[in-house]
Amino acid sequence: MNQKKYELFGLSPRYAAPETFARVYTNNAAPIAADQEKLSDVYSYSVVLWELLTKKVPWEGLSAGEIELNVRGGKHLSDPHLGSPARSGLDALMKVCRSTEASQRPQFSTTVPRLTTFAQSVGVIL
Repeated sequence: MNQKKYELFGLSPRYAAPETFARVYTNNAAPIAADQEKLSDVYSYSVVLWELLTKKVPWEGLSAGEIELNVRGGKHLSDPHLGSPARSGLDALMKVCRSTEASQRPQFSTTVPRLTTFAQSVGVIL
């Protein structure tokens, strides 16, 4: 699939969930349930967390099609090596948010308290 097709759907492949790629691939423009769309956003959120933790571009050097093959094939971005025990909670949050199965991802309503706990553990005042 070429980059133009992704652009037609307003999709940035670097942040797309497996089910989002599946919709683009099947050219399925039918509306999806709001809760399902939010779970796709949770996956994208995990990629943003990864990007912030690693200071790297997600899937750098890969074409849109190569990214799709990796994501739909169940591959993940490399695990960031966070080192400190305080950061292990953030790592765990990132991993559960990037689950290949949308039904295994948490709702945003449960990710915010976990992120708040992490922020407080590293001295961020909220």
